[in-house]
Amino acid sequence: MTLHRLLGSVAARAVGRFGGPDTPPEVDVTADDIYLNDRQRRVGENYLQTVALFGKFEQGAGAEGGHYLRADQNPFVNDGIICDNCIFYEPGDEDDQRAWKTDLPIGNCQIMEPVGTESNYIHPYGWCKFWVIPEALMSWEPFREEGLPDIYRGED
Repeated sequence: MTLHRLLGSVAARAVGRFGGPDTPPEVDVTADDIYLNDRQRRVGENYLQTVALFGKFEQGAGAEGGHYLRADQNPFVNDGIICDNCIFYEPGDEDDQRAWKTDLPIGNCQIMEPVGTESNYIHPYGWCKFWVIPEALMSWEPFREEGLPDIYRGED
């Protein structure tokens, strides 16, 4: 998958969440607001090339891992530093939820391997050290006000 296509996906998700006629102007976002700077593009391309050579990163904190944190462990939710804002995240669907035996929204990652237990799928509000998030989606007022949705609090 190309970086341009990944960026288009995160832009579409953000506009779906925060754009539209009923959204207050200070919160409104358009696809034009969602872009990566040169450094982010280079980092994103390097991650994709690394994964093409060696496979996806593990979730753990070791040398092969991305130090992935579930939603209820993510200290950066209020800053908008969440998987759903990252270019590598792909939202799941009901089939994914059934497969992982959960009612929570879950997804996949282009560079992070799900571990294979029902508590270790990729959360939209999760975090890993490899995030590449457009600046417009970080430290954004909606996240400061909303924080972590209640459905993710207190997971085991």
